[in-house]
Amino acid sequence: MGYPLLDTNISKGASVIARKPIFLLSFLSLVTFAFAVLVQSCGSNPAAPSNAPTATPTITSMPTPSWHLVGGAGFAGQANFVQLAFNGSAPYVAFQDASNSYKATVMQFNGSSWAAVGGAGFSSGAVSFLSFVVNSGTPYLLYEDVSASNKATLMQYQSGNWTTVGGAGFSSGAVNSNTLAFSGTTPYVAFQDGSQSYKDTVMEYTSGNWSLVGSAGFTANFGYYPSLAIYGGTPYLAYQDFANSNLGALQQYTGTGGTGWAAVGSADFSSSSANFTSLLFNGSTPLVAFEDGANSSKASVMQYSSGAWSYLGSAGFSAGQAQSLSFMLNGSTPYLAFEDGGNGNKATVMKYSGSSWSTVGNAGFSPGTASSLSLAFNGSTPYVAFVDAANGSNVTVMEYY
Repeated sequence: MGYPLLDTNISKGASVIARKPIFLLSFLSLVTFAFAVLVQSCGSNPAAPSNAPTATPTITSMPTPSWHLVGGAGFAGQANFVQLAFNGSAPYVAFQDASNSYKATVMQFNGSSWAAVGGAGFSSGAVSFLSFVVNSGTPYLLYEDVSASNKATLMQYQSGNWTTVGGAGFSSGAVNSNTLAFSGTTPYVAFQDGSQSYKDTVMEYTSGNWSLVGSAGFTANFGYYPSLAIYGGTPYLAYQDFANSNLGALQQYTGTGGTGWAAVGSADFSSSSANFTSLLFNGSTPLVAFEDGANSSKASVMQYSSGAWSYLGSAGFSAGQAQSLSFMLNGSTPYLAFEDGGNGNKATVMKYSGSSWSTVGNAGFSPGTASSLSLAFNGSTPYVAFVDAANGSNVTVMEYY
């Protein structure tokens, strides 16, 4: 005779329910026992048996950073005096363009290809000794202007056109080795001044006119490789001092004394010849990079700190002779690009990491011999433009990522 587990017919009264408590209790005991057996057989986590397979995480290796072409090798005709700068995140390159009668050309990379800015060969005549700066979104190009008796001309690109700043050929005589810098919106230029026996002269453009900063030709003799920087509104000029065995020199504008210029520290800071001098400021500290005659013509950087000149890292830190130096800061880290005699005269970039100089990627990374190097940064990414001997001496730009 079967008995129901639960009698829902309450209308039969309490006597019906009272007859079945023993059977209900027995059923609950059986359920409890069965559950205990199930737990024991499956372990403490029935949903994940001990012999269940476990997932193995996938580890993806990151690619090793290296140097890459920007828009193809040798993208523009035979070139010289190559200069690279950024306008926002867009790289611009300026150069003497042999395919356009040696006139000035500036090109911009649009993400897929290079295109002329304001037309190829926009200058009125042939150019040399270019210095290119983008200031507050406006590109400026300084050069020796063959159409203006080899005097200095500065042009700016605005509203789709290149126009002169203060007129073409504003210097008193022919110029060599031009260098351009800005203090706010005020352009300053320095050059070897043909009207002063190719001693160095600095000029500024204010109130619609070009004027001298100190005396014209204030260096003692030829001032080769002039490199201009502005710190705290004060112009500084580094150069190779022909009057003193081609040593490296740095002067600042003081507005006093016979020329208005004075040496920073000793009259000359290097112990032997200093070629390709390149000046920048790291905070308030001036740094000068140069090809160091005292160290087998390798690259060296010296700094002026606590009233004295000293090497930044080791003297002569490059593998071989260093030419065509381009010196830049990224944040507070100095970077130096150069034609590397220790690696087939190809392009090499090195950086100073607080105690020593190390290569950025491979040394000698360019396709072939690289000259007229120019280094610039897009954020923390270094770019280098150069004359590429492996590609018809055309312009090539490479980036490191």
